Amino acid sequence: MAVVADDSGIGSLHAHDEREPTHAIAATPGMRTIAIKSGVLAVLSHFYGLLKECPYAFLEEFCRYCDIQPVPAGSTSEDYRLKVIPFVLKGDAGVWLSRLPEGSIRTWAEFRMIFLDRFFPT
Repeated sequence: MAVVADDSGIGSLHAHDEREPTHAIAATPGMRTIAIKSGVLAVLSHFYGLLKECPYAFLEEFCRYCDIQPVPAGSTSEDYRLKVIPFVLKGDAGVWLSRLPEGSIRTWAEFRMIFLDRFFPT
């Protein structure tokens, strides 16, 4: 079997190496100044996208906790939510977020709408 120097095609173990991962949530100037403390991440509930989970209850608890966190001048609680949400989406929910187009989420309202469309379809 011949060794191939550049094996980056589909199905290759190296197909993912060519570019950095994209981020569906567009970074706002306010998000850049926010530092997330490890203690905050330790107490936030995770959302996995399982059928037994209630996305409305998750978002309500998530927002309630994020809204009491101090944010630097020039930032908002919406900036804080958008910065933290990728860290609490796990499993299928985390994969879903990672596969959204780069920069497709610019506001909390946009995130909330597509999140609920995906995990609580009517």
